[in-house]
Amino acid sequence: MAFLILTSILVSLVSFIIYVILARKERFRLRGKIGLSGPEPHWLMGNLKQIIERKAKLGYDDSYDWYNKLHKQFGETFGIYFGTQLNINITNEEDIKEVFIKNFSNFSDRTPPPIIEDNKLKESLLQNTYESGWKHTRSAIAPIFSTGKMKAMHETIHSKVDLFLEILKEKASSGQKWDIYDDFQGLTLDVIGKCAFAIDSNCQRDRNDIFYVNARKFITNIDIRHRQNFKKGSQ
Repeated sequence: MAFLILTSILVSLVSFIIYVILARKERFRLRGKIGLSGPEPHWLMGNLKQIIERKAKLGYDDSYDWYNKLHKQFGETFGIYFGTQLNINITNEEDIKEVFIKNFSNFSDRTPPPIIEDNKLKESLLQNTYESGWKHTRSAIAPIFSTGKMKAMHETIHSKVDLFLEILKEKASSGQKWDIYDDFQGLTLDVIGKCAFAIDSNCQRDRNDIFYVNARKFITNIDIRHRQNFKKGSQ
């Protein structure tokens, strides 16, 4: 009797293991069935294995860099597996509109990017989901982007862009090459400062402007590599 019970338990256990293995293999076929490609998944961990290995090697999560490389390799839409969970990564503008605007309610609880997860920014406007209160947040901020408010901001933005073009003309007249990225940062901060915070900043002309300096500090403090180095140094 005891032998039959033990045999039944063993057969059940083996059957369960076989079922799990076959179910996982079938799950890993899902990506191909819907017409997507991506990096080869590990039989147990999916593509988490690659992410963990890269993080261990670099000392920080470089998912953004890795995703950019995967987009170049597999195209504008590809899939990766977190365990058996298939995550689809997109760069096509129309697909992004579909996810963020047209069918937002169907794609609300997305996995936060590492830079947001690491800094608790998922609790902010940058990564609210239905679960963390997006509906309430959207109701609160929607009036800010009414037609009247947008028209009121037009003149401010127009004046900042005029200054931006004036600066570009001055630099172009010198005949020297320069990195325009810094100028775009100044323009962005001037617009945000005036429209969002009613601050008359001068970020485009003055790199010592207090708003510019503190904004740069904020961006530096949320850099994944910077935070990882800080944590190591403080241990």
